[in-house]
Amino acid sequence: MDAFKRNSARKWSYNFIKPHTNLKLKLVQPFEKPHVDVRASNIEKWLNLLVARWSKWFREDREQIEDETRPDRPVTFENIEQVHCLIDDDSHITIDEIQVKTGLNQGTIERRIYDHMKLKKVTTRWRPNQLTDSQRAERIRICKENLAKFEQGTWRSSDVVQVTSHGSIINKSTESRPMLPE
Repeated sequence: MDAFKRNSARKWSYNFIKPHTNLKLKLVQPFEKPHVDVRASNIEKWLNLLVARWSKWFREDREQIEDETRPDRPVTFENIEQVHCLIDDDSHITIDEIQVKTGLNQGTIERRIYDHMKLKKVTTRWRPNQLTDSQRAERIRICKENLAKFEQGTWRSSDVVQVTSHGSIINKSTESRPMLPE
Protein backbone atom coordinates (compact mmCIF):
# COMPACT_ATOMS: atom_id res chain seq x y z
CA MET A 1 0.00 0.00 0.00
CA ASP A 2 1.48 3.36 -0.90
CA ALA A 3 2.05 6.12 1.66
CA PHE A 4 -0.95 8.21 0.55
CA LYS A 5 -3.41 5.37 1.05
CA ARG A 6 -1.85 4.43 4.39
CA ASN A 7 -1.97 8.03 5.66
CA SER A 8 -5.52 8.62 4.44
CA ALA A 9 -6.66 5.35 6.01
CA ARG A 10 -4.99 6.32 9.29
CA LYS A 11 -6.58 9.80 9.19
CA TRP A 12 -9.93 8.31 8.33
CA SER A 13 -9.85 5.82 11.21
CA TYR A 14 -8.64 8.52 13.63
CA ASN A 15 -11.27 11.01 12.47
CA PHE A 16 -13.98 8.36 12.48
CA ILE A 17 -13.24 7.05 15.98
CA LYS A 18 -12.52 10.41 17.61
CA PRO A 19 -15.99 11.99 17.10
CA HIS A 20 -17.59 8.96 18.74
CA THR A 21 -15.34 9.17 21.79
CA ASN A 22 -15.51 12.95 22.18
CA LEU A 23 -18.76 14.40 20.88
CA LYS A 24 -17.41 18.00 20.69
CA LEU A 25 -15.01 17.14 17.84
CA LYS A 26 -16.12 17.30 14.21
CA LEU A 27 -15.27 14.95 11.39
CA VAL A 28 -12.57 16.84 9.47
CA GLN A 29 -12.18 14.59 6.45
CA PRO A 30 -15.15 13.57 4.25
CA PHE A 31 -16.39 10.04 4.92
CA GLU A 32 -16.69 8.76 1.33
CA LYS A 33 -13.18 9.24 -0.05
CA PRO A 34 -11.15 7.52 2.70
CA HIS A 35 -13.74 4.76 2.89
CA VAL A 36 -13.08 3.93 -0.78
CA ASP A 37 -9.32 3.81 -0.14
CA VAL A 38 -9.75 1.45 2.80
CA ARG A 39 -12.13 -0.73 0.82
CA ALA A 40 -9.67 -0.86 -2.11
CA SER A 41 -6.93 -2.14 0.20
CA ASN A 42 -9.32 -4.80 1.53
CA ILE A 43 -10.06 -5.90 -2.04
CA GLU A 44 -6.33 -6.26 -2.69
CA LYS A 45 -5.97 -8.44 0.43
CA TRP A 46 -8.99 -10.51 -0.57
CA LEU A 47 -7.66 -11.04 -4.10
CA ASN A 48 -4.26 -12.08 -2.73
CA LEU A 49 -5.95 -14.64 -0.46
CA LEU A 50 -8.04 -15.91 -3.37
CA VAL A 51 -5.02 -16.34 -5.63
CA ALA A 52 -3.15 -18.09 -2.80
CA ARG A 53 -6.06 -20.51 -2.34
CA TRP A 54 -6.22 -21.24 -6.08
CA SER A 55 -2.48 -21.83 -6.33
CA LYS A 56 -2.69 -24.24 -3.36
CA TRP A 57 -5.50 -26.11 -5.11
CA PHE A 58 -3.51 -26.37 -8.34
CA ARG A 59 -0.47 -27.67 -6.43
CA GLU A 60 -2.80 -30.37 -5.05
CA ASP A 61 -3.60 -31.38 -8.68
CA ARG A 62 -7.02 -29.81 -8.65
CA GLU A 63 -8.18 -28.58 -12.07
CA GLN A 64 -11.30 -26.59 -11.13
CA ILE A 65 -11.40 -23.30 -9.22
CA GLU A 66 -15.04 -23.70 -8.18
CA ASP A 67 -15.70 -24.63 -4.57
CA GLU A 68 -16.49 -28.25 -3.92
CA THR A 69 -20.00 -29.10 -2.75
CA ARG A 70 -20.42 -28.94 1.00
CA PRO A 71 -22.44 -31.44 2.98
CA ASP A 72 -24.40 -28.73 4.78
CA ARG A 73 -25.58 -26.94 1.62
CA PRO A 74 -26.40 -29.47 -1.07
CA VAL A 75 -27.88 -28.31 -4.35
CA THR A 76 -29.56 -31.51 -5.32
CA PHE A 77 -31.92 -32.42 -8.08
CA GLU A 78 -34.26 -33.86 -5.44
CA ASN A 79 -34.59 -30.48 -3.68
CA ILE A 80 -35.27 -28.68 -6.95
CA GLU A 81 -37.74 -31.34 -8.05
CA GLN A 82 -39.51 -31.29 -4.68
CA VAL A 83 -40.04 -27.50 -4.86
CA HIS A 84 -41.05 -27.77 -8.53
CA CYS A 85 -43.70 -30.43 -7.77
CA LEU A 86 -45.16 -28.33 -4.95
CA ILE A 87 -45.47 -25.30 -7.25
CA ASP A 88 -46.96 -27.44 -10.04
CA ASP A 89 -49.55 -28.85 -7.64
CA ASP A 90 -50.52 -25.42 -6.28
CA SER A 91 -49.38 -22.30 -8.12
CA HIS A 92 -50.71 -20.14 -5.24
CA ILE A 93 -48.34 -21.74 -2.70
CA THR A 94 -46.18 -19.39 -0.63
CA ILE A 95 -42.52 -19.73 0.23
CA ASP A 96 -43.47 -20.23 3.90
CA GLU A 97 -45.70 -23.17 2.97
CA ILE A 98 -42.92 -24.68 0.84
CA GLN A 99 -40.56 -24.22 3.78
CA VAL A 100 -42.88 -26.15 6.10
CA LYS A 101 -43.44 -28.98 3.59
CA THR A 102 -39.79 -29.42 2.52
CA GLY A 103 -37.77 -28.44 5.57
CA LEU A 104 -35.55 -26.20 3.42
CA ASN A 105 -34.80 -22.66 4.56
CA GLN A 106 -36.19 -19.56 2.83
CA GLY A 107 -32.96 -18.62 1.02
CA THR A 108 -32.56 -22.12 -0.37
CA ILE A 109 -36.14 -22.17 -1.61
CA GLU A 110 -35.77 -18.75 -3.24
CA ARG A 111 -32.57 -19.86 -5.02
CA ARG A 112 -34.32 -23.00 -6.30
CA ILE A 113 -37.28 -20.98 -7.58
CA TYR A 114 -35.51 -17.93 -9.04
CA ASP A 115 -32.13 -19.33 -10.11
CA HIS A 116 -32.72 -22.99 -10.96
CA MET A 117 -36.36 -23.04 -12.06
CA LYS A 118 -36.37 -19.47 -13.50
CA LEU A 119 -39.81 -18.63 -12.07
CA LYS A 120 -41.18 -15.42 -10.64
CA LYS A 121 -44.32 -14.58 -8.69
CA VAL A 122 -46.98 -12.66 -10.62
CA THR A 123 -50.32 -11.88 -8.96
CA THR A 124 -49.95 -14.70 -6.44
CA ARG A 125 -49.06 -17.29 -9.10
CA TRP A 126 -45.69 -18.68 -10.13
CA ARG A 127 -44.93 -18.36 -13.84
CA PRO A 128 -41.86 -18.90 -16.04
CA ASN A 129 -39.42 -16.01 -15.92
CA GLN A 130 -38.07 -16.81 -19.38
CA LEU A 131 -40.35 -18.35 -21.95
CA THR A 132 -39.24 -21.13 -24.23
CA ASP A 133 -39.26 -20.48 -27.96
CA SER A 134 -42.45 -22.51 -28.43
CA GLN A 135 -44.23 -20.61 -25.61
CA ARG A 136 -43.11 -17.28 -27.07
CA ALA A 137 -44.28 -18.30 -30.57
CA GLU A 138 -47.64 -19.45 -29.19
CA ARG A 139 -48.13 -16.14 -27.36
CA ILE A 140 -47.29 -14.15 -30.49
CA ARG A 141 -49.67 -16.27 -32.59
CA ILE A 142 -52.57 -15.81 -30.14
CA CYS A 143 -51.89 -12.08 -29.77
CA LYS A 144 -51.91 -11.61 -33.55
CA GLU A 145 -55.10 -13.66 -33.80
CA ASN A 146 -56.78 -11.57 -31.09
CA LEU A 147 -55.57 -8.32 -32.68
CA ALA A 148 -57.06 -9.39 -36.04
CA LYS A 149 -60.36 -10.26 -34.31
CA PHE A 150 -60.35 -6.91 -32.53
CA GLU A 151 -59.72 -5.01 -35.78
CA GLN A 152 -62.56 -6.93 -37.48
CA GLY A 153 -64.87 -6.15 -34.58
CA THR A 154 -65.48 -9.77 -33.59
CA TRP A 155 -63.32 -9.56 -30.46
CA ARG A 156 -63.77 -6.97 -27.74
CA SER A 157 -61.28 -5.65 -25.25
CA SER A 158 -63.54 -6.97 -22.49
CA ASP A 159 -62.93 -10.57 -23.62
CA VAL A 160 -60.71 -12.45 -21.18
CA VAL A 161 -57.31 -13.93 -21.98
CA GLN A 162 -55.74 -16.07 -19.24
CA VAL A 163 -52.08 -17.06 -18.88
CA THR A 164 -51.53 -20.40 -17.12
CA SER A 165 -48.72 -21.10 -14.66
CA HIS A 166 -46.81 -22.87 -17.45
CA GLY A 167 -46.88 -19.80 -19.72
CA SER A 168 -49.69 -21.00 -21.99
CA ILE A 169 -52.44 -18.61 -23.07
CA ILE A 170 -56.07 -19.65 -22.85
CA ASN A 171 -58.56 -17.54 -24.77
CA LYS A 172 -61.61 -17.44 -22.51
CA SER A 173 -63.73 -15.42 -24.94
CA THR A 174 -65.34 -18.55 -26.40
CA GLU A 175 -66.08 -20.09 -22.99
CA SER A 176 -67.90 -17.20 -21.37
CA ARG A 177 -68.88 -14.13 -23.34
CA PRO A 178 -69.93 -11.11 -21.27
CA MET A 179 -73.40 -9.71 -21.78
CA LEU A 180 -72.82 -6.39 -23.53
CA PRO A 181 -75.30 -4.19 -25.38
CA GLU A 182 -75.11 -4.43 -29.16
